[in-house]
Amino acid sequence: MLQFDGDGYLPHIYHVWDSSWNIRKLLDHIKDLMITPQQSLVPVEMTDIIKIFLMEQLADAQQADAERRAEIAAANEEARLEEEARLAEIARLAEEERIGMSYIYARRL
Repeated sequence: MLQFDGDGYLPHIYHVWDSSWNIRKLLDHIKDLMITPQQSLVPVEMTDIIKIFLMEQLADAQQADAERRAEIAAANEEARLEEEARLAEIARLAEEERIGMSYIYARRL
């Protein structure tokens, strides 16, 4: 954790520090914490800040997802209406052809 004066501070080090540790062991411990963080070692204030940040990220992602779903639904509705209009035009042309053929057939009789 970075303090206001720029110094790094890991509060749990005071609890896990062993006098047999050298700099290498200390750096390995810090590196391990960066790779696999232990939430129990994070101060409560920092945990609250992280939770707020993650909740904001989740809300933004949910809003973006809802907007994307609305766009997809609108596009699907538009495609459905276009298909419906196309099928209606095909039915109209088929009916005109049927009527025309009936007229031609009737004239032959």
